[in-house]
Amino acid sequence: MSKLFLLLLIITTFNLKAETLKKILSHDVANHSTAKDCWIIIDKNVYDLSNYLPKHEKYTDTLPKSCGKDGTILWHTKGEKNKEHSKKAKLYIQQFLIGTID
Repeated sequence: MSKLFLLLLIITTFNLKAETLKKILSHDVANHSTAKDCWIIIDKNVYDLSNYLPKHEKYTDTLPKSCGKDGTILWHTKGEKNKEHSKKAKLYIQQFLIGTID
């Protein structure tokens, strides 16, 4: 499968998913604040990263701090590295998108 085809597939899937996303309240996100049950708000979108945390290379240091909270700044700075995530990472995270903040 070509990279272009894969990219188009991901974008199409994301666009279809965006139309059906549920609205989630901040206090509902706060109920998912552990490493085993981790929802994070990034740019007004809600991601369930529960299954991803054990796979993340730095999850023990930075990511769990944002569970149940707004992790927008952490996402855009990669914690203390002050770097943006790669385009690949920005596409990858979309599979964990479960809703938008209401």
